[in-house]
Amino acid sequence: VVVGTGGYVSLPTCLAAKLCGVPLVIQEQNAYPGVANRILAKMASLVCVAFSRAAAAFRMEPLSHDGTLGTPGGTPARGGACVVRGNPIRAPLRWTERRDARRTLSWMFYRKGCAETPSISASDRVLVVFGGSMGCETLNDAMSDAVVGMLERDPRLWVVWQTGRGGYERVRSKVSSHPRLAVRSFINDVEHCYNAADLCVARAGAVTCSELLACGLPSVLIPSPVVTEDHQSFNAKEMADLGAAVEIRDRDLSTRDPKRCVEPGEPAPRRAVRLEYVIGELLYDPEVLAGMREACLEAATPEAAEEIANDVVSVALAARRRGRGRFAFSR
Repeated sequence: VVVGTGGYVSLPTCLAAKLCGVPLVIQEQNAYPGVANRILAKMASLVCVAFSRAAAAFRMEPLSHDGTLGTPGGTPARGGACVVRGNPIRAPLRWTERRDARRTLSWMFYRKGCAETPSISASDRVLVVFGGSMGCETLNDAMSDAVVGMLERDPRLWVVWQTGRGGYERVRSKVSSHPRLAVRSFINDVEHCYNAADLCVARAGAVTCSELLACGLPSVLIPSPVVTEDHQSFNAKEMADLGAAVEIRDRDLSTRDPKRCVEPGEPAPRRAVRLEYVIGELLYDPEVLAGMREACLEAATPEAAEEIANDVVSVALAARRRGRGRFAFSR
C-alpha cells in the first residue's frame, strides 16, 4: 500500500504505484483538498480526511465511524471509501497536564538575576500567540501595538509569543521587555504552551487546528492569505462553525479601528478589527471560553494516528487477500 498526503511530489509517486497495482490511501489534512489529492482520491481505496468539509469537496459521503475500517483486517468499501479521522498530533499533547505545563512554562519568563523563578498560578490567565515558523507580519504588528497595554491592565495575564524567525528582530525592536511577556522566535515544546493556555492566537494550519482541538484550547485564527488554494481559510471556517474558534481575516486585522463585537463560531466582520478587543471579549468571559473548550473536545480526534495506521493496514491486508495487481503477483 502507498499513502499519499498531498503536494506535487505525491502525485507522480502515487500514480506510479497505482499503475503497478498497488492500492492507495489518501490522507487529507485540510478542510479543502489540494489538486493532487483531488486527482488521487478518484483512484484511492480509502480517503482519510481531517474535517467533514473535505469529504464534501471530494464529493464523497464519509462512512460512519463504527470502527470497522479502524481495525486491522477490516475491508473498505469497493470503489473507495471516505472516513473522517482527523490529523495525527504529537503524543505529548495528549498527556501533558495543565498544572505541569504551567510550571514548565514559568521558566520561559525567568530573567537573569531574578531571585526566584516566576510562577503562573491556576487562577492566572495565559495567552499564547503563534505567528508561524517564519513569522506573520500582520499578526506581529497587531500584537506589538497591543501587548504591553494588555499586560499593564491585567496583572494576572501572562503572554507567550512566538514571532517566527522572520519577525523576531522586528518585534524586539518595537516591544519593550515585561516580566510577564516571553517572546521567542520559535518554540519547540508547544505542548506546554497549549496545555497551559486559556486562549491561543494563531494561523490556521491543518495540524495547528487539530492540536488546538485535542487540547481543548479556544482560539482566534488568522488564516494566511498566501497559502495554496487558500486552504487555511477553509480550516478556520470549519473551526468557527464548530464553535471552537473565532476567525479574523488577515486583511481585516487592524490596530486603529474601533471595537467590534465578535461571537464565538462567527467570522470577524468584513471590516478592520482590533486584535486586542477580540482577545479581551473571549479571554475575560469564562462562560464563552468554557463553551469553546467543550466544542473543541467534542470535535477532537486524539487517536487519529492510530486509526489512520489501522486503516492503512486494513487496506494492505485486503489487497493481499484479493491478490490484486501486478505488485501482488510479483511477490
